[in-house]
Amino acid sequence: MSGKIKFETALKKIEDIVREFENEEMTLDELTERYEEGMNLISLCNDELSKAENRIEMLVAGKKEKKSRIRFKDAKEAKTPRQNTSANLKKSTPAEDMKDLY
Repeated sequence: MSGKIKFETALKKIEDIVREFENEEMTLDELTERYEEGMNLISLCNDELSKAENRIEMLVAGKKEKKSRIRFKDAKEAKTPRQNTSANLKKSTPAEDMKDLY
């Protein structure tokens, strides 16, 4: 096998090799050569699948990261304790005040 072949082409060749094993009588040398070729193609397909999986995981992680980012201004406002107004004069405990900060 020379050069890099596409995943789909490698998969098709693997299917052809399997069909040959099932339908043809081959010599031991032919079987061995085809088996070796099939194993190389399987390895290539596994490598390509791993690369694709890694790309997808990176894309998903990037989307999650974007969603979880909060601008500094928004984070500061979210952590400021609520001001007691005349409408909200109930006394709070230090623990309750801390909840408002986080």
